[in-house]
Amino acid sequence: MDCVRNQQKVFETARWYDYPLGFIAAGILSFLGSLIAPKLGFFVFFLAPIAGVIIAEASRFITRRRRSKPLYITITAGALIGALPAAAGNIISFLFYLPQIEFSISLLLSTLWDGAYAIIIASSVYYRISRMTFNR
Repeated sequence: MDCVRNQQKVFETARWYDYPLGFIAAGILSFLGSLIAPKLGFFVFFLAPIAGVIIAEASRFITRRRRSKPLYITITAGALIGALPAAAGNIISFLFYLPQIEFSISLLLSTLWDGAYAIIIASSVYYRISRMTFNR
């Protein structure tokens, strides 16, 4: 068992500063995408995976393609946390404007697109960054 762990450590090349750099880069890019997501409406289902690929590739570039499972999780967490402020703002607004039915429906849809964006971004970033590193 020790032999396997030692062999796995050879493939973990991340440095300590890759974690905050990857987290911040993924968070900022994901936040910028979350500002656009409600305006896309239904098309967020098609465009969010593309944004996830862009975020993953930018994070890989910043971390210089170093690899580590905790690094992938950190980058994914950054992308998810970066996508959440817009959804949280919509949820709070939805609760305040609940009596106005017309405004509530549009806020509900906007919150739905933000939530879909956050889920799709997180899953596509993790898939892309964890799979592509070992394939190259």
